[in-house]
Amino acid sequence: MTTETDFELPNDEQTRCSSHCSPAITAMERFLRELGARPSRPKERMLWVLDGFSADCYLAFDLQPDPEQPDEIGTVDLYVAKPGSHPMDSEDRLRVAVNLRRHGVMRFLFAMGVSQFGEKTKKALHEMNHVLRTQ
Repeated sequence: MTTETDFELPNDEQTRCSSHCSPAITAMERFLRELGARPSRPKERMLWVLDGFSADCYLAFDLQPDPEQPDEIGTVDLYVAKPGSHPMDSEDRLRVAVNLRRHGVMRFLFAMGVSQFGEKTKKALHEMNHVLRTQ
């Protein structure tokens, strides 16, 4: 059984990156979009959600840079959250990893088991994994 989050997710027209986004953040946003993740709100562009694979949880990716760690721009903090809750509600989420890059996100998703994700996510993971192995 799959579930979708209960809070509003914007369409692609509303989620275009403004000129203030760094290239590293924009690259991570493209990567998350390829995986099938969606931005949570147009005004909170730093939070992306991947759901529909479990009735018990969904994944939230926080791209908000830490001002004290400028070297970590373009990384994500990964949270597991309960369906029906907003990913930034601290009581309903669990931080799983901090400052993940693309490879770290892929490793985590493979560790969860690719078979439980939707077709778009599966296809993207397999294509990206193939590219990594041939380099």
